[in-house]
Amino acid sequence: NRNKQATDFPIPDYNLFDIGSFLILTKDFHKTLITGGIRFDNRSIRWEDLYTRKNNSSGFMEQVFLPDTALAIRNFAAYRHQFNGISGSVGIVHNFSPSLTLKTNFARGYRSPSIPEIGSDGLDPGAHIYYIGNRSFKPEYNWQMDIGLFLTHADWDANLEFFHNRISNYIFFQKLFDANGRPLELVPGNFTYQYKQGNAVLYGAEANINLHPKKMGWVLLQHNLSTVTGINNDPESRKLFGDDAKYLPLIPPFRTVTRMRFQLPDLSCRLRGIYLQTEIETHARQNRFYAVDNTETATPAYTLVNLGAGISWQNRKGKDQWQLFVNANNLFNTAYQSHQSRLKYFEYFQSSPNGRSGIYNMSRNIAVKLLFSW
Repeated sequence: NRNKQATDFPIPDYNLFDIGSFLILTKDFHKTLITGGIRFDNRSIRWEDLYTRKNNSSGFMEQVFLPDTALAIRNFAAYRHQFNGISGSVGIVHNFSPSLTLKTNFARGYRSPSIPEIGSDGLDPGAHIYYIGNRSFKPEYNWQMDIGLFLTHADWDANLEFFHNRISNYIFFQKLFDANGRPLELVPGNFTYQYKQGNAVLYGAEANINLHPKKMGWVLLQHNLSTVTGINNDPESRKLFGDDAKYLPLIPPFRTVTRMRFQLPDLSCRLRGIYLQTEIETHARQNRFYAVDNTETATPAYTLVNLGAGISWQNRKGKDQWQLFVNANNLFNTAYQSHQSRLKYFEYFQSSPNGRSGIYNMSRNIAVKLLFSW
């Protein structure tokens, strides 16, 4: 990565090299399939001192290089580090019958820190946030177990899955405050967040049911629900902040998606594949959030309604020559904020003129896509 003619420097120039190797073994015992794997990863990161100085002609900051660093600021000190780790998993699939299957998996995961997490020291204008990385970070490790039951039938199929994930050195970010208890603004008008590490537990479940009756092949009904809870197990922050530090940031709330698709009769031998689709997406209120120093706040519940339609034109060989798709998302123009959106905290006004704070997600959006093959 090179900054070239940049005037802001949120991350340094850097060189990053990843390499890994893995081995997978599979054994089939007729009704039971066992799969195991192991992987080794290595990440090398290095960067040199990065100096900047104000350009008197343009008024902006510019990068300068040794030996011409008089009156310059060293934004980033040189850094060299190698991260490496071993991950692996063992999974079992057992078929009790042609219509009932059990799947379970036990795994150890590994993730090395990213450049923003260790090297950030600058403003992200798109998120209205000044990020500070942590050069002392260690890799993330986890132990995870998941189990799922899958049912299939001629007219329907369903599955239910649970997972439990325990993570060491989990990386997340926390808002910083000055000595007077006010949000720290290293760049005026922008909050400051610093990445930090701690232990965490993530657990949850997902369920799906699909109805596709053979006698009504023109209709498909799908329903999905998912839930996840993220617990901050870092003893230091829990001791300092109590229940405000109980949950992890950026965890999605309970969510359901119901989709109904109607396949309409072909208008001719050429005009085919006509469908209409409606989708209702609900997100529950998220009351489980990382509340330390107002890093996060509760997010209200919302429901979105989406519509879609499509049609295809086939050539004489029976292949799609062109396809037209029309989608209308957030049909009723619901004003909502996703709990995982950092723009929720992007606010210029001390007192919002419309009573709402932050930037909201996309309003009604109509998209048209045409695919043409030749």
